[in-house]
Parts: sequence; C-alpha cells; structure tokens
Amino acid sequence: MNGKREGNGHKVALFIDYPNGSGLDMERMVDIARRFGQLESAWAYGRFYCKDYRLPQCVEDLRGLGVRLYHCTGPNLGTGDVTDAAMMYDIFRVLYERPDIETFVLCTGDGGFANAVAGIRTLDRRAVVIGPPGRTARGLREAASEFRKAPRLGKGKNGGNNGKNGHNKGKNGRS
Repeated sequence: MNGKREGNGHKVALFIDYPNGSGLDMERMVDIARRFGQLESAWAYGRFYCKDYRLPQCVEDLRGLGVRLYHCTGPNLGTGDVTDAAMMYDIFRVLYERPDIETFVLCTGDGGFANAVAGIRTLDRRAVVIGPPGRTARGLREAASEFRKAPRLGKGKNGGNNGKNGHNKGKNGRS
C-alpha cells in the first residue's frame, strides 16, 4: 500500500453487512474501524424493523455508536439481495465522491464484496475486512489489504471475547 498506518488521522468509512454480523460484537467492530483514523461515515445495512425481539436494542446500540441504519426490504427478494446491493452502491458512491476517505472498513464475510474490495485497492485506498470467524469467503480475505476476525458477542449485554480480536495483518489477508 502507501505506508498508511492505524490511528494516524486518516479518514475512514465503515460499512456493516448486518445479516452477516449475527452474533458479532458491533461495538468492538466500530472500535476497530476507529483505530484506522477518524470515522467519517458509518452505515449498517439490514432488516432492522421486524418482529425479532432483539432488534430494537441492536438498533439503539448501533445508533449510539454513531452508525446510521439502512433498512433493507424489497418485494420478492431475499433480504441479502437488497442489503448487498445497497451496501455495494454506497461503497462505490463514497469511493468516487469522497477522495479524502483513505480507509474503507467492510464488516462482512460475503464473497460477493471481493470485487468491491479489489476496486478500492485499485484506487490506492486501504480495504480492511472484518469478517465472521470461519464464515468469511477466502476470495474476500485475499482481496483485502488487511483481514481481521470479527469479535463475537460474549455473555452479557456488550459481551466481547475476553480481549481476543483475531488480528491478522498478513500481506494477502489469509488467516
């Protein structure tokens, strides 16, 4: 890359694929993104308003972290189809409209984002993937500038995993 390091004042955009984030510690993922610089834009994509009793607390938690929610619904489409399309659109919109954003952090394990990650890197920007342990597509890991395992929720409200965040800073992102 071009020598960009964590926490040096660079601007960061965060994109969370919420359907792929089930059981993951969102607070710790946002904290990881903030280590790369100033969080300029943070979005989570998913179906946030349904009859799942856990979602209202999740919505409040994400909003409290400064993450804006993109509620994805669509007739005759699976949630993932709409969620992925909306997230992909916004990644490329920010990539081209915000040349000052140097680091893109994607919280997903979906291999469909590998080409977006490659596109980010082609424009000499850092693409960090935070993916679910054991459920992140190999092509996505390999396309990233850096791959980190997403922290799982532990016991209790905010949980965590006892300080283990699964950092892997390998050249090609392999775990």
